Amino acid sequence: MNITSRIVTPPKSFELINKTPLLLGKVGQAFYTIENNADGALAAFAEGKLRSRLSALLGTSELGQGTVIRLELGVPSRQIDNQEQGYSITADDGVISLCGFGERGLLYAVVTLCQLLKLENGELTLPAFNMLDWPDLSRRGHNIECRFGSYRMDIDDWKAAIDDMVEKKENTLTIGVYGCWSVQFDGMVSEYLYVPFEKYPKLQTPLYTKYFSPKQNKWVNKPELPPMFEKDLLGDVIVYGKERGIEVFPFFNTYGHNSLLPRIFPEISAKYENGEPTLNGLCTHNEKTYEVLFELLDTIIDKYLIPNGIYSIDIGLDEVGDADYLIGINADDLWKSRPQFCKCEKCRDANPRDLFIDHVIKMIAHCKEKGMKNVYICEDMFFRRNRPAERDLLKLFHTRLEQEGLLDVTVLNWWNYVESEELLAFGPEDIVRSGIRSVTKPMNGYYHCHLYYPRINNSYYLIRSAYKSKCEGFISYSGWDNCFDCNNSAQAQFAWNFEGSGAQEGAISRYCQRVFPTLAEDTFEAFKSLNACMEDNTDDMNPATLLEKYMSYYFFSYIQAGKPYPRNFPGEGVQRFLSNYDEATALMDSVHQWAVKARAIFLKALNTDGCDKYFAARYAWEADNIVTLCEDYEALLYMHKLNTAGLDQASAAEIRDLAAQRKNTRLKLMERAEEIKESYLFSSHLRNQSIFMQIFADIEAYMTVTPLDEIKLDLTDLTEIGSAEYKNLR
Repeated sequence: MNITSRIVTPPKSFELINKTPLLLGKVGQAFYTIENNADGALAAFAEGKLRSRLSALLGTSELGQGTVIRLELGVPSRQIDNQEQGYSITADDGVISLCGFGERGLLYAVVTLCQLLKLENGELTLPAFNMLDWPDLSRRGHNIECRFGSYRMDIDDWKAAIDDMVEKKENTLTIGVYGCWSVQFDGMVSEYLYVPFEKYPKLQTPLYTKYFSPKQNKWVNKPELPPMFEKDLLGDVIVYGKERGIEVFPFFNTYGHNSLLPRIFPEISAKYENGEPTLNGLCTHNEKTYEVLFELLDTIIDKYLIPNGIYSIDIGLDEVGDADYLIGINADDLWKSRPQFCKCEKCRDANPRDLFIDHVIKMIAHCKEKGMKNVYICEDMFFRRNRPAERDLLKLFHTRLEQEGLLDVTVLNWWNYVESEELLAFGPEDIVRSGIRSVTKPMNGYYHCHLYYPRINNSYYLIRSAYKSKCEGFISYSGWDNCFDCNNSAQAQFAWNFEGSGAQEGAISRYCQRVFPTLAEDTFEAFKSLNACMEDNTDDMNPATLLEKYMSYYFFSYIQAGKPYPRNFPGEGVQRFLSNYDEATALMDSVHQWAVKARAIFLKALNTDGCDKYFAARYAWEADNIVTLCEDYEALLYMHKLNTAGLDQASAAEIRDLAAQRKNTRLKLMERAEEIKESYLFSSHLRNQSIFMQIFADIEAYMTVTPLDEIKLDLTDLTEIGSAEYKNLR
């Protein structure tokens, strides 16, 4: 009986005992009692979780005589890592003993038991067994970025994310509460703020929600503030997480990805040589800069963190100076080039790296003074293997931290999002050599708004670096979309029991056995096919490159030098196909076939007893989204062929009818999204979907009303026939 496949994280040690199984009840009858000998809020929560699970399985909350389930705290039988999070379970002689070696360990014991329990033939039984288990990495969790779907997450959505993390035995949730990117949509800078500051009412970031809703049969078009900002939810989320053994703390970027603060407070902005504010980045020689930054951080720390017993904060500091000058940072002057470092008379002669390190030291020191014990920052400005000239920068930073007494609180986020091992920017030896507390930061689900974007190889490599370097753990860079449940589960497996995870394929196989047990082998093949659609390797042309740089709207929404804004879409994509037609279309055909195969298997799982219907529907939709994207471009290229061959009534009608077909196919995909996805995802997901729908609606309308001799259709640039709805979306 392989019951351990039901557990999300593979246990370190499990041994079946050849004795009579323990009977806990039958439908409508309970044959167990619960003894909780452990004190503490987590122990109480664990007991409540266990009672809820048993009641749901048996259909009764009434207890009965029989098996004794005992919760207690104790010590392990031998030395183990991360002892406070470890536990043992013994099921034998009418007693199920759950012993946590700390409160979190007891919670994880209960999580494990709840996952093991399964009603079969109307009875709830458990075989006799012994288990000893503990995590390899101490800190495990996610950083949910302040973009895309999280912008619309309300309190119940955040609670659902935390509940999911409990099931995966994770203990850390970092929430991005401030970050800025360039102009993408609506001619607006992509700025996000999730916490209100009463003293600064101008600090808010309303964004437009724009999409067509097939369910409502109308356009949704309105400015909205994040519920977390509008309802001031951060404290509630922190409390909910703490009650469940998850430390929730904010990510507030304090240099890079920073345009809102310098725009609202131009006096603290980085400056051009003539003293004009760049409205991007900060002047680190200006005391007003730190007056503002410290006041904002103090508000967060004093209002949300210290009162709730949270002593961690992430202050970002990533991607500063990767490009010396940036465009698209201010909506009033899209093309003006803006330096990332200040050029005022006090800053211009200083080495930018010295300016940066001085700034980082000031920020960490202030956070420590405010009581923070863990101050997270990104490592990329101090070390990259492909920047050998900067190898000594990390040593310099370590020396400064040591001199300032900040080594004890500083934690480096080692991030890199490549899928190929040979392209990794660091390895475990680099983490060890840094001499600074560290976590790794794999990619997971960030681009969920337009494509299923698995990063299981990246997750494996970065968590392997954490495991081999014995650093503190991993905190993935994420959005929150349940279509990445397989990825999230794999990360949890790698971090809990790296050697027992079975690497990438083992983690996926285990997931399929748990979620689709009656179709495990088939769904494993489906994931292989679906993941192949987004494979990112060292080849110049690979599936990820094709879908990102040729086909998906998202990557054409960015400002790019030499290109119009809004970008010519899908015209640019069609042009790229035409310039590399044979290779690109051949690869698209392969991606299309893989996605069709995955879709068929997940649809089969949707109708197979024993398979999780919710996740079958989600993965089937993600595969169908790729199928639809491929078929849309096949249609565009075919229309181009017909158009350039010279139109007659028949070919013009064929283009019109094909456009109508593609529009309706996309509408059906959007309608299913509204049926199966969480509503907070609609604003980001359905906007991208609506753009493709409207492209074909516009082609259909144009070909319907335009006389044959007046048709001027150009599939490489559809700008001229774009409707008001299409232009509004862009």
